[in-house]
Amino acid sequence: MGSQHSVVFDQVIESSVVDCFSVRELALCPAEAVRPPAPYAEGAILTFISLFGEHLTGTLLLAVRPDLAEALSLAVGPGGETQAAHLDALAELSNELLGRIKNRLLPYGVTFQLGLPKALACAGFWLHTVTGETRRAHRFTSPRGDVWVWFDVVVGPDFRMLPFDESSAKCLPEGELVLF
Repeated sequence: MGSQHSVVFDQVIESSVVDCFSVRELALCPAEAVRPPAPYAEGAILTFISLFGEHLTGTLLLAVRPDLAEALSLAVGPGGETQAAHLDALAELSNELLGRIKNRLLPYGVTFQLGLPKALACAGFWLHTVTGETRRAHRFTSPRGDVWVWFDVVVGPDFRMLPFDESSAKCLPEGELVLF
């Protein structure tokens, strides 16, 4: 992936994450994505969702500590006390996040489809990649703990990112609904 593409992807991911969490009244601040010695060794809630298009394919992975997942789940409404509710809330959050990313890439001519989000609780995890330099790691800090987002995408040789198209940027704001 070219460096210009990486810059656009990074900007879109960072703004999408900050906005998506702010709707849930959690202020996030982008931070340096240093790799901790043992990422989430104390446990984590992970969600992942695939994306696929004509010239790109990949995965979005979102990771938070269990107590942050609980707070986000309870913010949605009553009934968020169980681990199943935490997993469901984070799966929906990753779906909304990738939808925001997709919406914000449209003015660059980038389109893709989303898979179904999956969520799991784990005691700890480490990431390994087989796709080389395409992983985009993003860390965000908050008073409630760090949020990690990895955007692992493989672009084909015919992938092209168009110059920003202002008329395409006037699409519906996130959260709006269009029925066809």
